Amino acid sequence: PIAGTTTGIIPALRLDTFVVHAQRADESGNVQIIGPRALDFAMAGAARQVLVTVEEIVPVGALRHDGRQSILTRNQVSAIALAPAGAYPASCLPFYVTDYQALAGAFAAKEIPLSDSLSMPSEGMPERVQDAAKVRAETVLAMPGLM
Repeated sequence: PIAGTTTGIIPALRLDTFVVHAQRADESGNVQIIGPRALDFAMAGAARQVLVTVEEIVPVGALRHDGRQSILTRNQVSAIALAPAGAYPASCLPFYVTDYQALAGAFAAKEIPLSDSLSMPSEGMPERVQDAAKVRAETVLAMPGLM
């Protein structure tokens, strides 16, 4: 409008419900999101309801402020559910890494619905994805051929 050009305008998107899986929540309802959060906060702000599943619920005051996290405050959250391994087969560091083996198998099995092939194995979270999340960056960088 200022430059004399035509500008298209669309109304803001209003989400009814936004569901997100996070690392932790405290007993007051504050939610800790560690690492890249992409559009989590924008979508939480745009939604009428924010439903959060978490790996663990911790006492009030236990959510650390270490610069690698963000907090959804309790006034932004409609409900929280404890759902360990709720992001599986995707990652939820520091609890577990992405299970690429499970993803590859799910996409290769074309005759089985993804909702069935991507569910948690009956024996629980594979140890290899939990163990891989505990490997320190220094260990990986010290491996031959990586640097």
